[in-house]
Amino acid sequence: MPDSHMVCDRQATPSLDPWAFTVYIDNAIFFGTDVSEVRERMEHGRAAVEAAGLPTHEVQHCEGSAEVLGWEIVSEGKVRPKQSRAWRVTLSIEWVLSQPKVCLKDVEMLFGHCTFIGLI
Repeated sequence: MPDSHMVCDRQATPSLDPWAFTVYIDNAIFFGTDVSEVRERMEHGRAAVEAAGLPTHEVQHCEGSAEVLGWEIVSEGKVRPKQSRAWRVTLSIEWVLSQPKVCLKDVEMLFGHCTFIGLI
């Protein structure tokens, strides 16, 4: 896949016309304005991964809006954490702040969730 189409940290977002993609650990997400181009590039990427002998997840095709890895990608071009994820993190922060003492593991886990939300 050409880097010019990759959405990644600390770089300007490429045009989504006709397509772009991003990778998070073992997941690739293809999106754009041209459905056939997006599907073609996604299939090309999946074939390359399978040719390397790596297993792939089930494929999910969406048009308009989609939920992926705890994110909502909406047709207006916005990417945001799913409402349920944001709500759980908010409640968790409130709980931690209300406790006189907390376990370091709980703070570490909560910090990981906050970091994930902050990635976009």
